[in-house]
Amino acid sequence: MKKFLFLLIISCLSQPNKGVAQIEKEPISADGKTYRNPVMPISTPDPTVIRVADGSFYLYCTEDVRNTPIFHSDDLLNWTYVGTAFTEATRPTFEPRGGLWAPDIAFINGKYVLYYSMSVWGGQQTCGIGVASADNPEGPFTDHGALFRSNTIGVNNSIDQFYFEDNGHKYLIWGSFCGIYCIELSEDGLSLKPGAKKVRIAGKDTQIFDNQGTEGSFLMKRGKYYYLFGSTGTCCEGASSTYHVVVGRSENMFGPYLNKKGESMFDNHYDTVLHGNTIFAGTGHNAEFITDDEGTDWMLYHSYLRNEPSKGRVLCMDKIVWDDAGWPSVEGLTPSAESAVPVFNNPSNPQSKVPLADPYILYYQDKYYAYGTSSPDGIAVYTSDDLKRWTKEPQLALHKNDSYGEKWFWAPEVYLVNNQFYMYYSADEHICVAVADNPLGPFKQDVRKPMAEEKGIDNSLFIDDDGKAYLFYVRFTNGNEIWVAELEKDLKTIKINTLHLCISASEGWETIKARVTEGPFVVKHKGLYYMTYSANDYQSQDYAIGYATTNNIMGDWKKYEGNPILRRPYGLVGAGHHCLFTDKGGQLQMAFHAHKSIEKVQPREMYIAPVRFVRNNNGGDDILRASPVYITPQIQTQNIATAKQFTNPLPVAFGDPFILQSSDKKYYMYGTSEGVKGFKAYSSTDLKEWRDEGVVYQGATADSWTTDCFWAPEVYERNGKYYMWFSSNWKHNPTKEGENFRIGVAVADKPTGPFRDLFNRPVFDPGYPIIDANLWFDDANGKVYLYYSRCCYKHPVESEVATWAKKEGLYKEIEESWVYGVELKPDFSGVIGEPVLLLQPPSKMNDPQAEWESRSVTSREVNRRWTEGSFILKHNGLYYLMYSANFFGGKNYAVGYATSRSPLGPFVKATNNPILQKNTEQGGSVTGTGHCMVLNVGDEHFCVYHARTAATGDRRMVFIDRLRFLPDGKLAVGL
Repeated sequence: MKKFLFLLIISCLSQPNKGVAQIEKEPISADGKTYRNPVMPISTPDPTVIRVADGSFYLYCTEDVRNTPIFHSDDLLNWTYVGTAFTEATRPTFEPRGGLWAPDIAFINGKYVLYYSMSVWGGQQTCGIGVASADNPEGPFTDHGALFRSNTIGVNNSIDQFYFEDNGHKYLIWGSFCGIYCIELSEDGLSLKPGAKKVRIAGKDTQIFDNQGTEGSFLMKRGKYYYLFGSTGTCCEGASSTYHVVVGRSENMFGPYLNKKGESMFDNHYDTVLHGNTIFAGTGHNAEFITDDEGTDWMLYHSYLRNEPSKGRVLCMDKIVWDDAGWPSVEGLTPSAESAVPVFNNPSNPQSKVPLADPYILYYQDKYYAYGTSSPDGIAVYTSDDLKRWTKEPQLALHKNDSYGEKWFWAPEVYLVNNQFYMYYSADEHICVAVADNPLGPFKQDVRKPMAEEKGIDNSLFIDDDGKAYLFYVRFTNGNEIWVAELEKDLKTIKINTLHLCISASEGWETIKARVTEGPFVVKHKGLYYMTYSANDYQSQDYAIGYATTNNIMGDWKKYEGNPILRRPYGLVGAGHHCLFTDKGGQLQMAFHAHKSIEKVQPREMYIAPVRFVRNNNGGDDILRASPVYITPQIQTQNIATAKQFTNPLPVAFGDPFILQSSDKKYYMYGTSEGVKGFKAYSSTDLKEWRDEGVVYQGATADSWTTDCFWAPEVYERNGKYYMWFSSNWKHNPTKEGENFRIGVAVADKPTGPFRDLFNRPVFDPGYPIIDANLWFDDANGKVYLYYSRCCYKHPVESEVATWAKKEGLYKEIEESWVYGVELKPDFSGVIGEPVLLLQPPSKMNDPQAEWESRSVTSREVNRRWTEGSFILKHNGLYYLMYSANFFGGKNYAVGYATSRSPLGPFVKATNNPILQKNTEQGGSVTGTGHCMVLNVGDEHFCVYHARTAATGDRRMVFIDRLRFLPDGKLAVGL
């Protein structure tokens, strides 16, 4: 039973979102192997959880935070508040004074469907169950109203609903201590199926409360049994609560559900799964089980802490143990104090917070751009539409090759002035400025030198009402001190004679650890200048933010007597180095960083909290307030969820597909297509719907080096240009070779072309036909590498497979293609040094790779063995070189990979090859899987390749499947 009175008390005692920030306490032990209960030490009654397409989790619960709070996690342990399912404007209204209780989340026909109970205290006859839906697990949810109320369905206290699918039918399970019932739903789950009748499946048939009954139902099927879980006892009496989880099972969904003794849940008999102990009370209303990647089931539930019942019903989690007879329980039947963590081999992003120190946010053309300290090679940039979900852009906004300095790229701030973007930052502890035409960059210094010869950091621009520009920055004069100087009109030159000291560390809160004042940021309010700044060493847990004011920007600054205005906000430490900005709704916000945890400083992470000017009751200047309630921006996962919604094959008939994720936020696909003397392209925003962009490169022209056979294009965006690498037959063919393939490069200003040959020749001529170019831009050494395949043409190789083929009378010789790598010149005009042989088919028949790489020969398709279509990527310091083997036009085309610690090898082939091959032996219809590339969407990886199906015949179609890095470093692709 849900005590709404208790919820009202909690709401009155706290701010609606006050508990949200407190969940930043990490439940995981220092070694990362165990966790402690509770996993979320704030009130989250009656939880429901769902795992979404990107592998992460969303949790919803009874509204101790009004309008149904939503939390997100990658591991079931670290939870982040992301908002509410409803707003005051969209809140369900069928019980106007009612609370929203016990939500249940489901994914039905591409929609997130949220069932909820709505009731007032004592409203057993008027309470009911409603439904809402959304396209995204974070909403916004659209309410569809009540499915039914107690007095219309004929079930007293109709609450605690649970969605269940069985044999193609959709059902709603609900009820409380007046019986548990089931009714069939419509196909979309948003209404009752016409003519459906309710069926009692547990509990006594009574309209009065039976204290021995159950509520909070959860139904699952395992093997031949249906298991009905419920909670019984008192739910909401604090430390005196007796709530506990029970179960019965049946071979029929509609019951009877029996306990171990064969007694029926119709008569309120069941077996205990979990009850309280000396630490926890009221353990109950469990969520649906989550099965981890090792097959272990985990149960989330709420509980009171006996020594702190005022915290409300906090979130706990425990492992479910199934005995030999198939009965579930929590070990010892009580909550664990500490337990081994669940195993999720491939969460969407184990570190999903935005890892920016010294963050700065620019709002430009309805989009947010976040810059900060994070990369050793320059300045990274993240983008967002809503401040909550952020996408890391593939290219650095500023690279060290375009800047003064080799290291320590810190504290960038970006301003739009006269249609140009100016980035102020420090490098090698010198202040610098770089310019770009786009907020994504590339930012470049026209002259690679600092703005001042002396050392300095943390520069911030302020342009006053009269158009004069000032630069605030930190000089190392007496500790870290904040100075100001006027700038010349070019915004790049400091008027050294105007330097003026603003702020030094002098107060107690500023000198807890080191004499440091830094990270200045200036705004003007009612004619008064407000400078916010950070004090103490950045490694101090007491790094904090204060402010000072002046009416003369070059004059004396007066520190606010109430400093600091932000220090250790709700569980965070090291909060500081910030910026102020106005969001799209007109709210002034502060972006700041905090330490990774109490134990670890790095990587520092970005948080955002509202700030406001408030009236001074003493009649002085307005006071600047920073809210301690913050949001935790997350690395984007929505694109990943969208990407998982595509249907294979994609509606694109390409061989050798390659997808570019462009800086314009679109995906562009290129590939080998029939009937085109050149290359076509398709564009998409979601990887699902594709637009034909037509021919983007036209070959075989009078001034082109190409003739025909336009294969395997790959496009790379570099420094504002798009470079297409491809294979084609070369006009220069004095010996009349049957295969005269070479590799060339074309360039365009847009991803849709038109692409023009960069040179009137191939990039280089190794003296044999080559195809399948793939590039790697190595951040480790700044070099660029080209990977390609030497063709099989006129390349017979002796091997045991060749000897076998001769003995069998199949072929006189076996030709092979091999994969090479070579360093490229930075301008792509040629290669540096000699190509290095990286991969070739195995020479011994007992080699573990021989069977799958020789199928074109052993199946009598052709006298060739291919190693081609290479694609390289890097993960955890290891280079992965993927490749395709066998005849590209046959059924046995398949993908394997090899690994190395160096971009040019030596490479060792993986023991789990092939990782992608035909599925006809498993009853499928897909063959010819190969020539792949890997696309990163957020922090997920997808394998893009071509294949054929029974329906598409000989046409090669594009497929996309998830690519995973297993715990042992191996690759896996789901077909």
